[in-house]
Amino acid sequence: VPTVEGVAELQETMLDAMNLPEGPQREAAEEAFKLQFNEEMIKQMVAAMGAMYPDEAVSRGDAWEDTMQMSGMTPMSITTNYTLEDFDDATATLGVTGNIGPHPDAEPVVMNGMEMDAEFNGTQTGQVVMDRASGWVISSVVDQDLEGGMTMNLPDGQSLALDMMITS
Repeated sequence: VPTVEGVAELQETMLDAMNLPEGPQREAAEEAFKLQFNEEMIKQMVAAMGAMYPDEAVSRGDAWEDTMQMSGMTPMSITTNYTLEDFDDATATLGVTGNIGPHPDAEPVVMNGMEMDAEFNGTQTGQVVMDRASGWVISSVVDQDLEGGMTMNLPDGQSLALDMMITS
């Protein structure tokens, strides 16, 4: 089972760099960091990086798929299709397409006494160029278009819905 060490120190270093005074503002930032930069989220980010590597040898034009579930403040299910578009002695170029949808098992996020639900749908397209000798990514351009939003369920029983369109 993979482990990640130093997450608490990372969170503290990031908070210290923000120079926030002790009190509600720092506590809110700390709570947000714990949702986005925790051991599970870092494991998910590393797993996402490894997903672009096929399980077996591929030739030009071959394709493979990976689906991953992201949790945190914006839980999503991301299905990505990779295609080996081209390669030479030094590099390999992958085409990237995919669909983004709601995480099927996501639990609401609780922050500052509010329960938040998020649901996004969208697509992604792009290209990744990798160094063939090391496997490291040389460049990556992936465009994502998302629509959806968040619903904040307030402690008094009211709710606030935020519709969003995100292009990244």
